[in-house]
Amino acid sequence: MFSRPHRTLAVLAAATLTACMIAPPSAPDRNSRGPDIYRFITAEEPYRQWKKLPPLGKRPEGAPHGPQATVYANPIAAEALEGGTLPMPADSALLVENRGKDETVVSLEMMIKRPDFFRRHGDWYWLRFAPDGEVLKEGAMGQCIRCHKRRRQSDYVFK
Repeated sequence: MFSRPHRTLAVLAAATLTACMIAPPSAPDRNSRGPDIYRFITAEEPYRQWKKLPPLGKRPEGAPHGPQATVYANPIAAEALEGGTLPMPADSALLVENRGKDETVVSLEMMIKRPDFFRRHGDWYWLRFAPDGEVLKEGAMGQCIRCHKRRRQSDYVFK
């Protein structure tokens, strides 16, 4: 078949090809927290490259996500939503880019499915970032849970 040097070369070529075909992660490391997650969604895997979901439309100023909001789903969440998979798989992430009346970004809000984080509320880890990346709040955020628990049957996700 192959001589020893050619066999070694074939194995190295196959390993290199396989390494090149592995997709980058589509979710931050499960142990990461706010600053690392912000870096992930803005530098490593920019959220604006995720799937843009149907718009929430213009909303009243007092609405939870402001007058204008765009929702993005990482590849894991997008696949689950398209396939109707519930509960959503671990590492699913949804991000809402909140904009003011003048269309400037006023905050980013995110929910990431983290196994065994908070089972009572679907294992979602919630974050809120200022436009500059400052972590305003993270973890089991009561305000988010109070609203999203109305969607418990759809894994806390508004579709």
